[in-house]
Amino acid sequence: EDRLVKNYYKRWSTACICDSHAIRCTCGRNHDLGKPLSRKPVTASKDELRRNNRSRSAKLRTFIFKG
Repeated sequence: EDRLVKNYYKRWSTACICDSHAIRCTCGRNHDLGKPLSRKPVTASKDELRRNNRSRSAKLRTFIFKG
């Protein structure tokens, strides 16, 4: 699930939506929806892991939309 979110964030923050096989850009490069707040996901701290063992698999990613 984290990879899906990561890939969508990457796609949403890309400025060009032209086909990857296109020779040059024809879209005007103004289609990005925003940007990720941080590159790495936020994970549980050691204290949280000690108190809540199930939190070890949790990852939080943030995205800031334009507008």
